[in-house]
Amino acid sequence: MSSNTLDFRTRLVCLLPTIAIVFNCLLSFFPRQSGLAVVKGGLFIVLLVYLYLGKFPKAFNRFAIFFLLVLYWFLLIPLSTGQTRSFEYILKNGIAILMLPLGYCYINTPEKISRFIYTQLNLLIIFVVFAILSNIFKWGVNQYGGSAGVRVGLYDAQLYCPASVLALTVFIFQTHKLDKIKTYAIYVVGVLAFAFLMLSLRRTTLLISFAGIALFFTLRGKINKLISLVISIAFVLVLTFPIYGDYLIERIQMRSNVFSSDYEMTDELRYQELFFVLKDLADNFSVTTLLFGKEIFNSPGHYGFTDGFLSIRQLHVDYTMLFHGTGLFGLVLYLGLFLHIVVLFNRRFKKFRKIFPSFSKDVKALFYTAVCLLLMIHFSGQMEELSFRSVLLLTAGACLGVLYNVTGRAVPVQRSEAATGEPDIAPNDAIKRLQFI
Repeated sequence: MSSNTLDFRTRLVCLLPTIAIVFNCLLSFFPRQSGLAVVKGGLFIVLLVYLYLGKFPKAFNRFAIFFLLVLYWFLLIPLSTGQTRSFEYILKNGIAILMLPLGYCYINTPEKISRFIYTQLNLLIIFVVFAILSNIFKWGVNQYGGSAGVRVGLYDAQLYCPASVLALTVFIFQTHKLDKIKTYAIYVVGVLAFAFLMLSLRRTTLLISFAGIALFFTLRGKINKLISLVISIAFVLVLTFPIYGDYLIERIQMRSNVFSSDYEMTDELRYQELFFVLKDLADNFSVTTLLFGKEIFNSPGHYGFTDGFLSIRQLHVDYTMLFHGTGLFGLVLYLGLFLHIVVLFNRRFKKFRKIFPSFSKDVKALFYTAVCLLLMIHFSGQMEELSFRSVLLLTAGACLGVLYNVTGRAVPVQRSEAATGEPDIAPNDAIKRLQFI
């Protein structure tokens, strides 16, 4: 499908994750709280206002709980002793979760959702190129490696973005008819991206890639393809081990604290922090604190640590952070977002499946992969990171948009790659042009 068939705003929505990762690359040259970070936040606020013009009634009608949650967060700011920090993190998290209604409003046809996922390959290309340049010119932060070792360009939750895209890439092969050159190009970029992610030794990053791909194929009912892919990846890794082996061993040694037989999960502060929060609550019990929390997104120094390095450490597990900062009410309201979209999806899926017997399976696998990855990543934290959240939330919203934009019967579309210069959507139930609401 040619990108020329998309209106400007839809193309802009498709490019939001790309804009986010470009900023992540640029921010590696500046301190985390630099002026460029303010520019990034301001730009995305402007983009959201622009994209919601004319769409807000439709979005609010379907996803009022999303907007009410953000409003609830803002209402808690007066209870925080670090109101500037609370306000900043509310903006970051608010921008992220409001991506889902945008996906619903703009990416609402089989052609658009296929094009959206295809467009996210930009992120893999940017990641691979930036990682290569980082090793050549010593750019960015070499996390876990100090001044030595191979670099991966980005760090922390920034790496969740290429990992998420890698997990969703399998959808492209289900919905696009690609020639050999494009197929091999995607494989090469994917392998290079996975190689850098593997060398990062970020456990959550690797889990996102493996779990996402496994989940998609399992939900799609294509276990044989999953097994073939695992065997192929294992073969390539063994074959190319002499190239990356020394770097991988070096990185494992640098992270020996978590890659050794002595490692215990209970030693992780992510595991312990929940008990610190519960102890604080028990020692200073208050119904108000239990229900509405305290110090929204301003946890450093407010959950058990009063001196040393740990006194400036923020809560890492998102569920713990939400319980601490927004109480049981806020945590339940946030989890209600996911329950809401799952109910919406299941309510409409039966009708969609009758119109698109094959493509509906791809959409279902894509939707639940995105939702499950979001829920899983919350155990690692950093829900304020926009790049991976925009990919997954836009994807989930797009799946709902496609389901709720279908009416009547589907009519086949004839489109050739030669005419458009773009890969076609696969010639199955996915190639349908719909009558739209």
